[in-house]
Amino acid sequence: MANDEINPEHAVTKTLHDQWHKVVAIMMWKLKIQSFKITPQLLGELEAAFPGDFPAVLAHEHDGVLEISLITMEEAKKLGTQ
Repeated sequence: MANDEINPEHAVTKTLHDQWHKVVAIMMWKLKIQSFKITPQLLGELEAAFPGDFPAVLAHEHDGVLEISLITMEEAKKLGTQ
């Protein structure tokens, strides 16, 4: 599993580091789940959905709205240079 960050000093990245638990809580609440388990099998399924490279999480804030997307690392690297 990759642990690279394209823009570690970006304000949104820093905020997510500090507030990750709130983001997860909101997602779990919206998905109506009380718990979930991250297993080696689940990570394998995620890797299989993005063959050749582990996916990246894109977080973008605009007008007070945080949008989080799952994209390919190739897309993330392109966006990181813009």
